[in-house]
Amino acid sequence: CVACWVKTPGKCVQKDDMEELIEKFMGSDVSVLATPIHIDNVSGIMKNFIDRLFPTRMPYFEVHSDGETRHLNRYDQQPKIMMISSCGYPEQSQFQVIRLWLKRFSRNFDMEIVGEIYRSWGWLLKAEDDELKPKIKAYKDLLRKAGQEVARNQRLSQETTAELETPILSKEMHIEISNKRWEKALSH
Repeated sequence: CVACWVKTPGKCVQKDDMEELIEKFMGSDVSVLATPIHIDNVSGIMKNFIDRLFPTRMPYFEVHSDGETRHLNRYDQQPKIMMISSCGYPEQSQFQVIRLWLKRFSRNFDMEIVGEIYRSWGWLLKAEDDELKPKIKAYKDLLRKAGQEVARNQRLSQETTAELETPILSKEMHIEISNKRWEKALSH
């Protein structure tokens, strides 16, 4: 649908909360996108949200500095962008698609990426195991530090990013704990 270009320039013809969300998104200094990985990609809800940002573009094309075309921005100022994502697998490589997707999105929407937080085995953050609680608390403390860093500097440092991507447990330990949890859940 291109009605936001033709019939109602800059406004979606669907009457829902998206107009208010676009206003907040585009009016922010840093917009944070958060999504779990669903089959190697952003969730359907996130994809729908991004697609609904279409009114922020104009129908006219320009050539980006990388030689590819993109639609012109409707707004003079674009927010900086940050991505937070989690998945149920142990490897950070599970985020390859989202990392590439974010680069493409930020290029097409002319938004600077100021941080990316990717947490493999995201379910661990809700684990109740006593032996895991100190590790989980330490990671959550690091997340708070990251949030303060972005709020203060409008950027996440490479050092903090590296700390956030450090495994909470070994892959073998993750698999053992995960399989025990599934055994317990499936036995009821």
